[in-house]
Amino acid sequence: MNKLVLSIIPLLFLAACSSPEFSANRQDELAQTDAVFAQIERNAIAEQIQPLFDIDHSRMAEKSGEVLDASRVAFYTSPKLNSQLLQGEIRTGLDLPYRVQAFYQNGELKVRYTDVQYLKIRHGLEDSTVLTRVDGEIKKLVADLPNATPVSHEGLQKDYGIVELVSEYVFAETVDRLKAAILAEGDTVWFQDIDYQQQALDFDIELPRTMLLVFGAPAPGAKAMRDYPSIGLDAFGQKVLVYEQGAKVNVIYNDIPAFAELHYADNAIVHKVIKFRLNSTLSSAIED
Repeated sequence: MNKLVLSIIPLLFLAACSSPEFSANRQDELAQTDAVFAQIERNAIAEQIQPLFDIDHSRMAEKSGEVLDASRVAFYTSPKLNSQLLQGEIRTGLDLPYRVQAFYQNGELKVRYTDVQYLKIRHGLEDSTVLTRVDGEIKKLVADLPNATPVSHEGLQKDYGIVELVSEYVFAETVDRLKAAILAEGDTVWFQDIDYQQQALDFDIELPRTMLLVFGAPAPGAKAMRDYPSIGLDAFGQKVLVYEQGAKVNVIYNDIPAFAELHYADNAIVHKVIKFRLNSTLSSAIED
């Protein structure tokens, strides 16, 4: 199956993708995007929100021989609040930590982020003191950012765009097998593992074994984002949540065509190709 996937992907990419060129204003657009991230960092420092990492989609794409207009996404965390949120609904971990993306589309700088209303709808969360505090932190993180708007909620519903798998292995082996299979693709960059259970123990909060894996493939990602840049908020890096539920080990991740539909009411062949590749890689890793 993997050999078949690898053989058809290049053909589909060639059929789906044109030969774009960088914007004539690329350097200025990169500089403006960087300025947004400097402001995000200032906001985070002022509010004591912890930085994790950021992904510079455009520069990584260029190093991979691909063209993508300026785009970056930053990951920030508030460990105690995030742990309290996860205590209520562990699957919310797929939409944590906090993320903000700045990108250019058609010569216009845009900033997108995931807000509390999005979390409430997608994970069926009820209003709570924790959600109110999370809402306050997210708003402070994006304060004074140009054109900062949350991702659209139109069409969003509970469990929207979540692909669900069940592992045939115990938790630790599931994580190891997933990482090995993903990195074996050869074009993938690993960004971070986030151990939510270990993080929660620092605040005496009990969670099941839960880990978020964040990774991405710059060249395919550039193709997928070229006409749909804001999907980089949730799809590049790709996030895979592994968590225990009783005797089961569940694996969930974001469906890329569904996110293209949510953001743009449309999707492309390249999104379906990446979905097929990702599902094949993850499924084969956790099936006995």
